[in-house]
This record gives sequence, structure tokens and C-alpha cells, in this order.
Amino acid sequence: MNSNLNRALSAALVAFGGVAPALAQFDYPGACLDPTTTNPYSNDFNAYYLETPLFGAGIGVSGTIAYGTTCQSGSAPVRGRIGFTIGPQGSIQDNLAAGAIGTDNFLRLTEGIGTGDMGPNPAISFPGPYIAPSTGGLSFARIFARNADGTLTDGAGYLYGGSAFNLAFVGRSGRYMYTESTVNGNAIGVRCIVDVLGDAARVNWRLTNNSANPLGLGLWFGQSVALVDLNGQLLGVPYDTPQGAYQQPYITIPGRKPLTVHERFPGDVETSVPRYVRFSGSQSNGFGLEVINDASALAGVDPTAVLDQTTVDEFVLGEAPFVLDGRYVTDDPRFNDFIFNAPGNGNADAAALDSGAAAYLQKWQPNTIVGAGGFRDIVAYYRPIGNDSSYSPSFTGYAAVVDTPKAISTSAVDPNAFNPNPFTIRVNVDNTGGFSITDTAVRMQSVQVTLNLPSGMHAPNSTARTITKTITNVYDRTQPSGFRPSSAVDPGSMGFVDFQVAIDPTAFGTLPYTVTITPQPGFSTKIINGSINVATQPKLLVRTGANLVSPPWEFADNSWEAVLNLDLNTDFQSFTWDAQLQQYVPQASAERGRGSWIISKGDYGFRSLGGSPMQPTDEFPDPTNFDVGGLSTPVRLRRGWNLVGNPYNYAFPLGQIVGIPVNQNNAALSYNDLIRLGYTDGSFSSYDPDLRGYTSPIQGADSRLQPNRGYWIYANVDFDLQFPPLYELFLRSAEIPSSFRQRFDNWKLQLSAATPNSNDVQTYVGIARKPETAKTFTTRKAPMAPTTDAIRSYVSNGTAEMGQLVRYARGPQNFTYNVATRSAGPVTISWPNLREIPSNLAVTIKDLTTKKSFNARSKAGYSFTAKAASVRSFQVSIAPRGTVAQRVGAIGTNIVQMGSVKNMRVSFFTSARGSATVSVYRNGVPLGVIADDINIVAGNNYMTWPMTNGEGHPLPNGTYTLVVSATSDGGRTATRQQVITVRR
Repeated sequence: MNSNLNRALSAALVAFGGVAPALAQFDYPGACLDPTTTNPYSNDFNAYYLETPLFGAGIGVSGTIAYGTTCQSGSAPVRGRIGFTIGPQGSIQDNLAAGAIGTDNFLRLTEGIGTGDMGPNPAISFPGPYIAPSTGGLSFARIFARNADGTLTDGAGYLYGGSAFNLAFVGRSGRYMYTESTVNGNAIGVRCIVDVLGDAARVNWRLTNNSANPLGLGLWFGQSVALVDLNGQLLGVPYDTPQGAYQQPYITIPGRKPLTVHERFPGDVETSVPRYVRFSGSQSNGFGLEVINDASALAGVDPTAVLDQTTVDEFVLGEAPFVLDGRYVTDDPRFNDFIFNAPGNGNADAAALDSGAAAYLQKWQPNTIVGAGGFRDIVAYYRPIGNDSSYSPSFTGYAAVVDTPKAISTSAVDPNAFNPNPFTIRVNVDNTGGFSITDTAVRMQSVQVTLNLPSGMHAPNSTARTITKTITNVYDRTQPSGFRPSSAVDPGSMGFVDFQVAIDPTAFGTLPYTVTITPQPGFSTKIINGSINVATQPKLLVRTGANLVSPPWEFADNSWEAVLNLDLNTDFQSFTWDAQLQQYVPQASAERGRGSWIISKGDYGFRSLGGSPMQPTDEFPDPTNFDVGGLSTPVRLRRGWNLVGNPYNYAFPLGQIVGIPVNQNNAALSYNDLIRLGYTDGSFSSYDPDLRGYTSPIQGADSRLQPNRGYWIYANVDFDLQFPPLYELFLRSAEIPSSFRQRFDNWKLQLSAATPNSNDVQTYVGIARKPETAKTFTTRKAPMAPTTDAIRSYVSNGTAEMGQLVRYARGPQNFTYNVATRSAGPVTISWPNLREIPSNLAVTIKDLTTKKSFNARSKAGYSFTAKAASVRSFQVSIAPRGTVAQRVGAIGTNIVQMGSVKNMRVSFFTSARGSATVSVYRNGVPLGVIADDINIVAGNNYMTWPMTNGEGHPLPNGTYTLVVSATSDGGRTATRQQVITVRR
């Protein structure tokens, strides 16, 4: 901290009651207990705790804990305080040997939470040492209410648990804890349900307006994070400060380097709330707590998953005494909501997170207006880091967790070997009814699990990439091994199956896998998608013809002849792109961070590299200074096209790229800033030597530059591209990007051009239903490859040449598609995905040279003879026509109950996929839309409805009409209505 910050800190300590000693002790759960007190718990102490083998959560119900003078003397209440811990098993990835206890087993995640290790049959309600979920001002929620005139009813909000609970119990129909109370007198009812599902806690807050007037209702929730292992050791990154040495969690968010300063994310255009925040022990020991702030953080893994996370309006990261409350023993903790930032300097001179008291605050602001008798639900997920998980919606009834290695590294002693290899993938299946089912528990029998592996991964001693097994083990803490053989997974139990996977030495990059879980009887199939980041060994794929490459290694001799062990001009030629001249030039040596073209006269396959390749020494940050590390020399981009490459042997996330404007060394722009300010569109194009053409461009902060590949990027102005070191936990690979959904108002047509020796298959035209989608999927086309037989196709957009042109438009569309060739000869154009776009679209293609037109749906391709160094143009006309009819089948309903909460499960059949809107009426009067533009499949569709109107107000008992309006991808709409009865 600087001197000004020290003065501010001293002033803050005075303001907060002189809690300086607490700063040094905040990170040691249990250290504050009075050592002379044999039983620090009050007689009325009570707390609930539930866990799976992977995750646990607790909530205080009543009573206090007495603290000694080490921190602050007094008794701290536990009612309403919530804590999290990893379960007794945790990840299989850190149990390196049979019977070994991994780093994350029983890892406590939040200040005050106990291990949960209550023996073979853990109680759900207990007194005892170290089992309080949290106390005092370390983890709490406050409810905020806003009057119709915009004023808050109380600026400090109302503490949940400030008064006794009206009701508290642990459910029998699922694995959940239920508490409820009122605040502000009885004006606001508050219900909190904590489910433990698979590897996560789902916390559901319901705020009910019991007053006679409309209120804006919201909630703030904050916790002090402390990662403490079974030995009582605090895990974290060491910091040496004038106040002493501290251990601070390694804190990461998408697209940024690790967070080391106080920071506020207000959710505006410039500083959006991160989709998730991860608190871990270190970069290499990435186990810890993941706090979810947006449903998109849960998306992409399971396409059928229920994404009910409520988006956080503001997220605050800081130190517990200042963000939360510096008083341990207070019975009315308040959010100080204070972080240290130097005025006028943004975060450039912000205070370091150096006290070992990391804390966060999530805000769901009271901007949602709730009428008298109505309610607002707020749902949040908290889970361990690293798994690919699907949680249990009411119609599947179970959760699934896929536990994979977070990265496959090259060996420290041999870069031509992987570690680990083989490795284990564990699939866990949790038979819990979840958060919407009551009295429907069913034993899961013959749970079949199929693992589909990518090219380069397979079963050991086999070439099989599809492996199917049946679950034969369930976790059982009464057994020394922690599990027992069983082919059935009983309600409330978790079974698992392990797969051994070997990896080929030529595999590298972000490699996807798919797990399909098919239980019997009565359970739906789950499909979970994930990926593993595999480091590249010093090998390079060299095919005959053009290869766009960028080897990431440091070479003793980086000449291409030495690197490839081939003769220049005899066996190959090498080129790079001169960005100033905007043309190809010969290149004698490989350069990290730059793309190169190798034009090979032979097919050499994966070639082991010469020139004494060494692991890059700059790809990881200094553990004590995250600013040290990374490619030392920025890559200068010039206006126009540029060739770049990933300088590391792991896939590198685009979100971590930094741009520096020329002659402005003090200005650093994030990847998103570069796009927002118009420096570039953020897309990168690579070349596939097997396809002999360009692949689809990648873009978005979660996308990755793969090692060994060169990429084109277009710059609108000159700037420097800087590659900071790799900051990711375990070098975890990114979420699977969401695909483009083809429907009547949102489609892309693929156009392909091919010669006998080359092709360009990744050119698209289309329309989008949202302007941001159109912008995302509109990208320029990279320059032609430097070979004599190269081909390049593009779509004209004024003077720009586009690889993808997606318009925000409706109705008939005309596009000009161009095919450029270097050499004369036959060319065939085709439209490979024509069957995927809506069937009601008529596609007509006109050759602008011969004036010949034809219906693209009547033929697979069109051939012509190109002249050398020529461009052939076509007009592609796409217009709607008659479509296949949509049909809506009978609407079914049934009531599902959890505790005192009842919801209605609605089902309906549709004959074609598309979207649907569901509305509710009474006596012909519309009461609102209860499901707006939801995706539907051709077949049975389901939704859960809390029996509210369009504004979230509960409907009284009585008769209503549900109306389902379904639109097919072809644009045809059908409607069906059903009289229903609401009965609570």
C-alpha cells in the first residue's frame, strides 16, 4: 500500500471500531475461539449442514459462538449465516494414489465453515466444534426495499436472521435446508432454501411483499473467503506487506489477469459484472470456490440444463472489514461496501488485496417492483472450481458432475511426454430430486455412461474413442475406501464410474469430449459437453502445400531449416506477411507470436522439431507478482491484415490479450476494449492444411488461440498486441461456445468453393434476429494463401471483403458471393449446410458471368472453369416461401411441491422445433406472459411455473386458461389453450 492508502486504512480502522487485530486473524477459522473455553457454543446453538461427496453447505439456525481476545471478545450469532465447503471426496484429480487424500478434500471455503466430517452418518442438526456455517459479520444477507418514489425504506437494509425464524427444517423430498423469517416488522417475508446438488449449492431467496403498497425488493449477500485444508493450513498466494505476511486467494475472472486489488464491478457498459469469480489456493492448485453471477457461466455444458441463476447487478471485491463488517461479534452486521480506490485514477492506484481477508459482495438491487402480496425470487449458485456439471431440473431428477484433468501438461523432464498419461475422467451421478420434486424418489438402476473422446484420445491399449460403462460404485463413508460396489443409486446417494484415457503425442489444444448418461427407469438422458486443454509437444503438422503455423517453442537455432530438419527451397519454402507492405515476403526463421506459411513439397505429417526446442520460460507469471512474465516483445499490428500466433504451448484465451495504442505505453486495452473502441473486430482466422482452406474465424473472450497455428487478424489502426502470461487455474479450457441457432429469423448459409488442389469452405451469409448477433457473426475474410493454386471466396460488403456477412434484417436478401483463383482450372461451388437452414427459404444462385440462375435446393453444386488470377461473382438470393405447419398438442399440468412451496409443471407437444410463448388468462382477461420466446423441440416440452402472473404476483386459487403459441423455425405459428386449476 502507498502512504495515502495507509492513512486511509488507519482512518477506516478507527471508523470501524479499531479492528486492526482482526485483519491479521481473519483468515484462520477457529483461531478466534477462546482457547480457555471448552464449549464456546451457547445452549441454544443449532445449525443445519448437508453435503454430497463433492460439496457441502451449512446455515445457522440459532445461538452464538464465544470468541476470545485473539480477535474480538464476545459472542457472535450464527442465525442466517451461510457457509460452504468441499465434500469428503472432492476432485479425483488430486488423489494421486489409491487412498490418498487430496488437497481439496474437506477444503473449507468460507470463513467459519466446519469440515462437515461428522462421521459415517452426518447429522443434519448438530452442536459441536467448528461446525458453525459462519458468524457475526463474516457471511450475511440484507434485504433492501424501495418505495414507489424511489427512496429506500432503510438505507442499511434488513438483516436476514436478525430475528428468530418462523420456520426452519431440513427437507425429506430432496437435499435442502429451509428457513424463513420476516423483516421490517412483517412488511417483507424472506424465505431461504439451500439445495446441495451434485457439486453445488443452489441458494433460493424468495422476498414477499406483505405490505399494502408496491415495493422494489432486492438483496445483498456477502462472504469472507478462507480456504483452509484438513490440516488447518490456509491456502493462498503469499504477500509480504508492512503489516506482515499474508495468504491471499488466487482470484480470477473471465478475460482478466488475477485480481489483486479492491475492485467494484457496477454492471455498466465499461465494467460488466464477471460471469463468475473463482477463489483458489494458487494457479497450480486451482481448487476452491466459484461464485456464479450470471446464468451464462452455467451454459454450454448441458443443452437441457435449467439456467435459473439470477443475474447479479453489482459485484464488489475487497477485504472483509471494509466490504462486509469489521465486527466479528455484532448481532447486526452491516455492509460497509467500501473499497480503496485512489480518486481520479480508476484502479491504477487501487489498494492491494494484501490483508488475507478477501471478501465479496453480490448485489441484486431493489429495482424489481413487487405488488402487494407478490414476491421476487433470487437464485444463486456456489460450487467448487473445475467440473463440468448439469443440475437437476424437475423433469430429470438428478445432477451429474464430470471431473476431468484441468490440463494435460508436457513433462518437466521430457517435453516429448505428457503428464499425466493416461489420466482419469470420473462421472458422478447424484440421485437427488433437486429443488422441485416431492415424494417422487426413485432408485436409479443400470445407469449407463458413454464417453466420446476426440481424435488423439482413446482407451489405453486400444483405439476406441467411444467407451460405455455402467455405474458400479456408490460413495459410502462407512467404508475405508469411501465407496462400495452397487449397480443401483438410491435416492439421496451418489454413484460414479471412472474412465482411463490415453493421449497421443500429436494431440494438442482445446480437445472436446461428450458424456452421455442414460439411467433406467424414468429418468431423462443427460448430455454433458466439456473440453481439456492439452499442451503441445515440440511437433508440427506439415502437409503437402500450404501450412499456416506458429511454433511456440524457444529454439537454440530458430532457422526454419533447423526447426523442420528440411532443406529450404528443396523441401519447402517459408513466408510471412509484411503488415506495412500488406504482402507476403520470404522468412528465414521462426518467430514466436508471429504466423508463418510453410509451403511444403511433401507430406511429412507430425514432424519432431529440431533446433533444440525448449519450453517457453515466460508463459507463467511470477507467483508473487502477476505482472512479471509473458512474451517480452509486443507484436506490432499495422492497419490492415496481420499474421500472429500463440506464443505458448497451451491454448491461450483471447480475453487475456492486451492492446497498447502506438505511442501510448501507459494505456492498456483489454480484448473487449479493442473491439468496443474499434481497433479490431476481434476475429482470428486460421488455415486447415487437411481441408486446404480457412476454418471459421474465432472470436469472443472465451475463444482460444491454439498452439502451433498461425492466425490472421485485421486491424483498423496500428497498435501493439501483447501476450501476458497464462493466468488460468490448471490451465482450464474454455466453455464450449454456443452455436448459431438456425431458425426462420436467424440463419446462416454456408458457401464453399473448391478446386482439385485447394478449397475455401468457410464463407457464410445470413440474417440474425438480434443486432448484437449480426455484429458477432460478421467478420472479414483473410488474404489468400501464398500458393500458386490457392483459392479464396468472400462476400462483398461495400468495399470490404467478408468471410461472414450476417445482417440484422427481415424479408428477401441478396448477397454477392465472389470466388478468386490464382490458377486456371475447374472450380465447384456448393452450399453444404443448406438442409440446416429453415426449409421455407428459397435459395436462388445466379452466375453473374453467364447470367444463368438455378434453384440451390435442386442441385448439390455448380461448376465452372476459372481463368488465372480471376474473380467469378454470383448473386445469392434468399427469400421466404411456404413452410411446414406447426402443431401444438395437448397441454398437461401437475403440481410439484418442495416443503411449503408449490409449483406447476407444464408440458406440451409441438410437431416442429422453434420457439414458444406461454400466457395466462382469466375470464378472457390477459394476466401476462409467463414464458417468453423459449426454445422448444419437436416433441415433448416442459417448464416449471410458480403460478404467478406476468409481474410475478401469486395467483389466487381458481380456474385459469393457459395459452401456448408456438412458432416453428420455418415461421409457422400454432396456438393451443388449456383450462387449468390453481390450488395452493
